Amino acid sequence: MENFILAIIVSFLFAGIIENYKSKEGLNTLILETYKNIETEGLLCFRTHNNLVLAYTTYAGIFLTEGQELNKLILYRENIPLDYEMWLKALIDSQQNQSKLIEDLKDKMQRCYSEFYLESEELAILLGKLDKYKRILKDRRDRINITYKQQQQKLRSITKDFNMQKFIDFFRYGLKSAIFQNFLLKGEKDWIKKFDDLSEIQVILAEYEKKRFEIELNTYKKLRNLYLPTLKRKITGGFINFIFGSKE
Repeated sequence: MENFILAIIVSFLFAGIIENYKSKEGLNTLILETYKNIETEGLLCFRTHNNLVLAYTTYAGIFLTEGQELNKLILYRENIPLDYEMWLKALIDSQQNQSKLIEDLKDKMQRCYSEFYLESEELAILLGKLDKYKRILKDRRDRINITYKQQQQKLRSITKDFNMQKFIDFFRYGLKSAIFQNFLLKGEKDWIKKFDDLSEIQVILAEYEKKRFEIELNTYKKLRNLYLPTLKRKITGGFINFIFGSKE
């Protein structure tokens, strides 16, 4: 009789352990899925960020080409081929399309990083690593802020005398505009220099965007190093570790 009662008690105890184990397995599944989402989101963010760096570099090349072609218009304005205006307009259209691409990439990148760090914070909470996560994120924020300050200082020397509205009107109204015709008539060489300045601005933006890309990549590596040891213990520890003393 005593053996029978003992068997019942052991059965209930073992059933309780099984249910608790299932509950923990559910949590581990959630943790693993969250980590997978972070890895996927991270790759998307880095790909988008890298494309933004490349887009700035391409934009710099377009401005250089525009400046060179406008210089040709000054030198050879009496002998410009009839189809040259169409070619130049296509170049200006390319510049405008590249500008839109950059804005789209910036928006996509910002939304991607927001999602990435939101899920990273959720994982930090699940793993009990929130304090360390916050310290890593503070270091990231401080380093990124430094790059923006350095970027602004470098740009200020180029843009202090820059009439951006004049350029906006130039590209908005195109080759038939009074601004463009005045440019041709007067042969304003300072405009060519302005296109060089526009190109240099994009080079600077690419340079500092690359620095921020490296900061994001470094932060990702730090978060990975923070999560992986605990993840390995939780996910691969299994049923025996659960019963016999896993503390994580």
